[in-house]
Amino acid sequence: MSAKSHLENKTSDIINALENGEGYDYLVELANKDSTYHIDVLLTYGNDHFVNIELAGKMNLLTPGLNKILNNPYTVKVKRVVPYE
Repeated sequence: MSAKSHLENKTSDIINALENGEGYDYLVELANKDSTYHIDVLLTYGNDHFVNIELAGKMNLLTPGLNKILNNPYTVKVKRVVPYE
């Protein structure tokens, strides 16, 4: 849950940067700033003036048992769809 919350916060930062006209390289740098694991950034622009923002990060599970049930490293993803001009 902590990792998902971390990605949600990073998504908000990316939305603000997009509104300020920042480029993709800056967004990737922003997503990975102060992160303990690498975060992949995927932007998909649609013809309907919306952009899909997807962030994904792989984290190692340390909980005994849970790391055997879920794939380790576990991929945490968040996605938002926001309007753009």
